[in-house]
Amino acid sequence: MAVRYEKIQGDDIPVGLRGPMVREVWAVYINDGLLKYCSSEAQALSEVAVAERAEEARRPKFDTSYDSGPS
Repeated sequence: MAVRYEKIQGDDIPVGLRGPMVREVWAVYINDGLLKYCSSEAQALSEVAVAERAEEARRPKFDTSYDSGPS
């Protein structure tokens, strides 16, 4: 799973998020699909970390502690 974020400015900001004090927003993507818009880079980084932890928890864990036989 690829998680990334990017800063969006000016006319690229979605109309519903624009406002007099909104100069930039951050978009967080998972596998090139939009996850969420964030109002700060710190919030975007937090969302990226949460998504990465969720993906790590979702992956199966394999037990590698068994003996693989004679060496």
